[in-house]
Amino acid sequence: MRNLMKTFLTLLLLYLLPAAGFSAEPEATKDKITRDEAQHIALKQVPDGSVKSAHLERKKGKKFWSVEIAKAGSKALTEVRVDALSGQILTAREPMPPAEGSEKPKR
Repeated sequence: MRNLMKTFLTLLLLYLLPAAGFSAEPEATKDKITRDEAQHIALKQVPDGSVKSAHLERKKGKKFWSVEIAKAGSKALTEVRVDALSGQILTAREPMPPAEGSEKPKR
């Protein structure tokens, strides 16, 4: 009887834990969109750009890829956020021009 109860509780926990957000899967495998896919999606927003960095972030419980892209001949970066589950573009922040006086004086 005791073994039956242990088996029942074990099965119940295995059933309830994934529903509560706990899983035996590593966190990275839950993302449907890979880094390469996110970069490809983000590059559609910045034609003739090149990816400078891409990393996975989480804010307010939402996971997304933050992809920074530079256009040829520019130091300014455009950040494109791609939803890690759907691949949808969340935001695309245009680069800000450098503030006056922030560049080193030419000699």
